[in-house]
Amino acid sequence: MHTRPWPNLKTLKKATFTWIEEYYNRARRHSTLGYLTPAEYELGLRDIHELAA
Repeated sequence: MHTRPWPNLKTLKKATFTWIEEYYNRARRHSTLGYLTPAEYELGLRDIHELAA
């Protein structure tokens, strides 16, 4: 986000919010969820090591 010019603060805030909601909170793997994305975790997917145990 810091590599491109932003026409105004409102546009920057909207882009930041969108990035957080669409990538950081949904697509990024979280260590507290066993390195699953929140969507994978909600679907009940488990790590292969957990299935073998």
